[in-house]
Amino acid sequence: IMSNRLSDRFKRGDESVMDMMKRIKEEISTDAIADQWQNKLEEFGVIFS
Repeated sequence: IMSNRLSDRFKRGDESVMDMMKRIKEEISTDAIADQWQNKLEEFGVIFS
């Protein structure tokens, strides 16, 4: 998210970048949610290897 300059897209309100990353990590609690995040990021051009 950071290296692809997508933080503004995923931040909520006045949330700091560090708080955003913490929130996203907490949201990814299952493989299904991780897959959803990966698909969302791939739509924005993030490449996973």
